[in-house]
Amino acid sequence: MAELNVTTRSNSLAGLLFGAGAIVLWSLSASVVRVGSEALGPWQFLAGSCLLGGCYQMVFRRTCDGHFRNAVGLPARLWLLTIFGFVLYGIAYPLAVALAASREQACGVNLVNYLWPTLTVVLGVLLVPGTNFSGLLAVALACVLAGTVLANREGAGALFTTERMSFAALLPYLLALLAAILWSGYSALLARWRDWAGRYNTSGMGLLGVGLIAGVVCLFHDADAGPIGFRGIGVLVLAGLGPWGNGYLLWELALSRANVKTLGLMAAVTPILSTLWLCLFLWFVPGWDLIAGAVLVTAAVFLSLRSQ
Repeated sequence: MAELNVTTRSNSLAGLLFGAGAIVLWSLSASVVRVGSEALGPWQFLAGSCLLGGCYQMVFRRTCDGHFRNAVGLPARLWLLTIFGFVLYGIAYPLAVALAASREQACGVNLVNYLWPTLTVVLGVLLVPGTNFSGLLAVALACVLAGTVLANREGAGALFTTERMSFAALLPYLLALLAAILWSGYSALLARWRDWAGRYNTSGMGLLGVGLIAGVVCLFHDADAGPIGFRGIGVLVLAGLGPWGNGYLLWELALSRANVKTLGLMAAVTPILSTLWLCLFLWFVPGWDLIAGAVLVTAAVFLSLRSQ
């Protein structure tokens, strides 16, 4: 019995470490997207990094499981969810960050994407049996909306003070909002189907799908593509083996070992970490509104998880 308890505690600790690693890697996503897009163009960056991450995951599955069945042989519903959830999100979110007019705006747009954890819980109330709306969730919604507005106070406010609002100026915000809705729907449906969907791995095929679509776009639209130098190769490898490749794998390893709610509460720090990484990578000193917005969005994630 003592040996069993020691093994259980050891697995739980390993799960928490895997989860922490995944959170750190995921928080790098916006940074590598912005730097990679500036160096290579958004489509060339997405094609290279996502194909690398997807191939890495497939090699990992083949090495550890001895087959690809759980990553390739997805049921029809999971294929549809992977295409219209994971793949579309994998295009919308990076483009939102890449198309931001300035590095400062990229930080605010990035926080719009972090509406997704709270939206996931809201959609869970509608889609997942046994999930209820609560006062804490209402407070979380208020916090996430206030934080998003505050973080984008200057950038979004300027849109409404100009005589003519352009679609190009609105596009990063619309893409980030679309990304938040797509990922929250993807997550809520996976939670609804967890009894059978948990046996499959969708991220590998999802990454390959994003990479292939981006590669096709590159063939016909290479105006933004930059030369692939040492900097470009470095950011491709960092993104492909970091957030895309190992981020998802570490999270799956964590889920099989540690308490899911504990992992969820740990992940609540991602908006703040992501903002700090962006400021560091982009050599940008955040204002009080961006810091306060990141804190409010993080608090909203924490409250939405506590509400269930």
